[in-house]
Amino acid sequence: MSEVVLFTQHRVRNGTRPREGGGRKAPPEALAAPQPRDPAALSPEREGCLLSRQIASAVLAIPLEEIGRANRGEAEICTARHVAMYLAHVIFQVPLTAIGADFGRDRTSVAHAIRRVEDQRDRPDFDAQLTRLEVLAGQCRTLLDQRRGLA
Repeated sequence: MSEVVLFTQHRVRNGTRPREGGGRKAPPEALAAPQPRDPAALSPEREGCLLSRQIASAVLAIPLEEIGRANRGEAEICTARHVAMYLAHVIFQVPLTAIGADFGRDRTSVAHAIRRVEDQRDRPDFDAQLTRLEVLAGQCRTLLDQRRGLA
């Protein structure tokens, strides 16, 4: 029996359906921080996601590789990933679909992550830390805009 038939039978028996967007996650090498020869080679969306991931990694003390991993991971890793997605969307103005593609997630998962971060702002300690992250990311965005001649 072909693999396609077996796969379809398994899905029917288990009541599963493919994920939105074709069910493909980005390969691990796509989630790693690329080191292009020319920094201008990155699209503004990719650059925003990469910087957000690096800021969250540095400030929250979570390795960059952990933020980019395919599975959820521990709560601290998940929170750092959510914060990175939040910064990419709110500060760098990256669309949810592009963030999802960059992080290997669906856009609805990105929207959920952003809502989770916004809900956690009710905690004063989290709000203060996120405010510092927003200021740092905003300064990075200003520098990027100046480099691109937009500011």
